[in-house]
Amino acid sequence: MNLRAIHLGMWKKRSKSIMPQVTVGLVAAFLLFNIFENAQPPPKSQAQEGTLVESNSSWDQNTVQGRANRMKEPPATQDGPPHLMVHRMTAGRPPDTYMWQTAFASDFHGNRVVILTDATTAFQHAGSPGAEFVDMDALVERQAEVFEMLRTFRQSYKPWGLKEPWERENIERFFYIAAFALDRHLQRVFYTDTDVALLTRVSDLKLPKSCDYLVSIPKQTFESYFWVVWAGTALLDQQVLMQFLRFVLRIYSSPQVMALLTTKERIAPYVCDMSLWFLFAISADPGLASLVSSPASLPLPKPANRSRACDLVALGFDHMHAHTRKGFVLDRDTLTAWDSEQKERKRIKSVHFQGSAKGFASVLVEAKPTQFHAFRSVLAKRQRF
Repeated sequence: MNLRAIHLGMWKKRSKSIMPQVTVGLVAAFLLFNIFENAQPPPKSQAQEGTLVESNSSWDQNTVQGRANRMKEPPATQDGPPHLMVHRMTAGRPPDTYMWQTAFASDFHGNRVVILTDATTAFQHAGSPGAEFVDMDALVERQAEVFEMLRTFRQSYKPWGLKEPWERENIERFFYIAAFALDRHLQRVFYTDTDVALLTRVSDLKLPKSCDYLVSIPKQTFESYFWVVWAGTALLDQQVLMQFLRFVLRIYSSPQVMALLTTKERIAPYVCDMSLWFLFAISADPGLASLVSSPASLPLPKPANRSRACDLVALGFDHMHAHTRKGFVLDRDTLTAWDSEQKERKRIKSVHFQGSAKGFASVLVEAKPTQFHAFRSVLAKRQRF
């Protein structure tokens, strides 16, 4: 027998004696690991940590406890839905200062901020520590149905807004938001306009069971032609978004609805995204249609499924200019806002610095210049999700 054969025989014999020991050792290690894992205290659930949000909407007049018992759990993602903004830039102009300030406030509260923007801005701000910038055009191109709907919308749109193409782009935002929800497989997203400061954590928000999505619904009647359902601060469901987009396309292909919008444009100019959300909301929810005294014979297309919109202003979010109200208090250290005029201080969960008030958003960062500078730095790395 040569030396090679002897060594091979010795190795086989030795390996047979070692293998049972190795197997026993691995099994023991696995059991110890599981025992250790099970011994750790479980993380607190969102229901334990989150603040219960109550609904005072007109279609839920039951007791506070009754509403609490019907609250849904937060969306499926671990940290709740992301906070989404849409901000398309032109001619290489950098994002407006107020957008950075409102995004900082949201990030400060622990939200995942995502900004849908043009390809140039997304490239210039890749790796930003304060937000994820996403190329909105590349995003929608990956979603064939949304891409085709957006193309059809642009061909059929009527420029009846206050300013164009700005009003058209306001409607187009929801095509991009829907594409994002589909691309990331998200059931819901929390969207705000860039001049809205979100002063709470989205994962703490619990959608009342009686609601499918949250928007701002001012008091109004159909015959006033005011027609405002504002989705500039909104918790939007993916299915509702897709139904809204299909509804918009059917509106612009319907002569009867076009005649209705022509009347709206003449009596109470103008037609915008808030007008379309209003018509969608009353067509999808008979309760809201009744609340605004909508005519029974209204020639609106009916969405495939009913969906109920609830007023998020009743949950503490701002429709407009909360910072101008008597009793408004902002804690600059914690970036939390309160209405001190109430018997019990009421939390204000967002502030909409609408129109010429955008400059007042600077109050959000005045007490935190170092943190704000770090937030804006594009040199630091941020973990993607």
